[in-house]
Amino acid sequence: MSQCTSSAAKTLSSRGFPLVRNWCKVTKEFFMKTTVIRSIIPLLGSAILGASLCAQETDETAVVRDLWNTPDIFPPEFFPEADTLTKNDIFIEGLKSYFPNRVYRERPELNPGPDTEPRIENMMAGVTYIRVYNLASALPILERELPNGTLVIDLRNVQADRDRALQFCSLLAIDEGITLSLIELHQAEDSDATGETLAIEPAVIRRPLQPVFTLTNRDTAGPVEAVLAELKDRGQIISIGTSTAGRTGSFRRVMEDPSLYVLSGELRPGSGVSLLKTGFVPSVNIAVSPDDDRAAYQAMEDGKSLRALVRSENDHNSDDLVEALGFQELLEQDDTPSEEDAGIVDPILQRAYFIATALKSIGKIPAPESN
Repeated sequence: MSQCTSSAAKTLSSRGFPLVRNWCKVTKEFFMKTTVIRSIIPLLGSAILGASLCAQETDETAVVRDLWNTPDIFPPEFFPEADTLTKNDIFIEGLKSYFPNRVYRERPELNPGPDTEPRIENMMAGVTYIRVYNLASALPILERELPNGTLVIDLRNVQADRDRALQFCSLLAIDEGITLSLIELHQAEDSDATGETLAIEPAVIRRPLQPVFTLTNRDTAGPVEAVLAELKDRGQIISIGTSTAGRTGSFRRVMEDPSLYVLSGELRPGSGVSLLKTGFVPSVNIAVSPDDDRAAYQAMEDGKSLRALVRSENDHNSDDLVEALGFQELLEQDDTPSEEDAGIVDPILQRAYFIATALKSIGKIPAPESN
């Protein structure tokens, strides 16, 4: 037992810990007289030795540095330009990987899109399709069209800041129960974030039982994502599409060279749940790849009709569904897709069309009011 303690003391001594060495010597001579205490001396010595070894020999920074500098592990043939990376590069990229949507090397900016009024198409009697390019430009149009009937609001590729998102929320809110949670630092030097509840005052232009559809994709981004999540939670929209980008935060710069921006605030739905990791997840989640979604979205910009995009010869069930729901007249319209259009279908828009058709068949979409 004394040999074990002496071994621990000698090891610590060889590593340059004079205080620990003296402590071991004193405690050894003092406690060796007590039988009970003598039994725990090896444990104490082992614990101190283990701590010293961890501090001296398991330095993760040194291990990573030595690993990175080993040419046989990261040869330039397989890891080009690896030798040009700095410690800051590796550190920041590691943070970005661990904390997606929370750490950036450049200031994250939302792209509001072209200052263009939305595209308006008649989907069916009582249902209007509105493709939004810029939310600020679309707000007056949405305010004008909301009282007239059911809207299918296409927010794919739309990025909007907090002010526009709150205005959009006010237009779509049916009652005063809509709230959002704002989490942010009061000042740049603050280390603690505090929350604030934002109560949305409804514009009172939407009828209580009037369905409103929203379409989203992975490029729908900004505080509008939190707005959509809150409206969905309150049962005030029929949301269709794919999960959104999860870019609901605001940022501050903490390093200049190299630049580093970190999360300093976030707009969340009233539940307080962060969307940074998941984005907004619509009620009807469509399994479509980003490439296929972009191609389908662009098809309308290239001149393909809405009818062609929701009814394709490749979709053998569309006519059967429309007929089963009692809308035989839709099949009689001269809107058969051309051979060029036949292979193109927009699954997100198509699902909105089918659901709107079903709701109309059971009287949930009222006929448009006559002026």
